[in-house]
Amino acid sequence: MKLNSAVVLASAMLTVTPTMSARGSAQTELQTKLVKISKDFMDDWKAGKSAALADILTQDFIYASPQGAVSRQTALNVVSHCQLSSYSFERVEMRQLSADAAVLIYKLNQDLTCFGKKEPAATINSDTFVRRGGKWKIVLTTQTTLSSG
Repeated sequence: MKLNSAVVLASAMLTVTPTMSARGSAQTELQTKLVKISKDFMDDWKAGKSAALADILTQDFIYASPQGAVSRQTALNVVSHCQLSSYSFERVEMRQLSADAAVLIYKLNQDLTCFGKKEPAATINSDTFVRRGGKWKIVLTTQTTLSSG
């Protein structure tokens, strides 16, 4: 008996759609969770909660910018000398690399002064997350300044 190709295709689509939908829902849920962690970091920074900041970062955290790469301890020290007045995220995207790793990419608008110097108002950031011991933490943050023109 010959099967109609349209019936086979429709049947395959019905079988695949719930899986794709569930995957999409899980991706959306993970992105929401990771955005919250990144925003918690910014909120804790703004509020001067250094212990909370440290808890969001892995012990082997690295921060990389056009000025170079620094360790977790150096990054936390620099943050303690900065005043974050406001921030917002735009164009947030996430890529899940594995069950325990994902990258969040976003435009960061900020009103930030470090060591008495005004920092760039707009950057593109990426936060790389790993899940260790069941908890998502940031292992790497990169930041690139956007041109003002």
